[in-house]
Amino acid sequence: MKILLVRHGRAGKADPGTWPDDDLRPLTPKGAKLFAKAAKGLLSLETRPVRILTSPAERTRQTAELLAQGLGMGTKAMVAAPDLHHAVPPERALARLARAKLPRSIALVSHQPWLGEFLSLLVAGDKRAAIELDKGGACLVEAETLAKGKGVLSWLLTQDQLAALG
Repeated sequence: MKILLVRHGRAGKADPGTWPDDDLRPLTPKGAKLFAKAAKGLLSLETRPVRILTSPAERTRQTAELLAQGLGMGTKAMVAAPDLHHAVPPERALARLARAKLPRSIALVSHQPWLGEFLSLLVAGDKRAAIELDKGGACLVEAETLAKGKGVLSWLLTQDQLAALG
């Protein structure tokens, strides 16, 4: 199984005055433009998920949409996944995803530090290795099964590195 983990692109600053509900905070125009370039760079890595699961937050949904466009996929491949929200413990999300009928190649679009903890669960078996993914960055994990410690990190790239590949 191939699991592409993607951190949302650059969003506006968290500001309760502007965004009382932080989940509604969108990507900035520049953040969207930069991530669109990064998404195209994924094509050169021959990374083609069948389905894109995304946290329900607006900035992750927008990032998932740009990812689908950059990979030449329709937005029908996108599925809102509440378990990918940063308020949900990564262990719970992993357990639920392991029980779900998923294709052999998926993308998960979410937030930091959630993604780093989820990645750590996949490759190390616990959250202590919490790896930082830059905004708009991505990594690929390969695993026979979706379970703690069963994944192998194939690559991890920043948004700028991905864009340079495009």
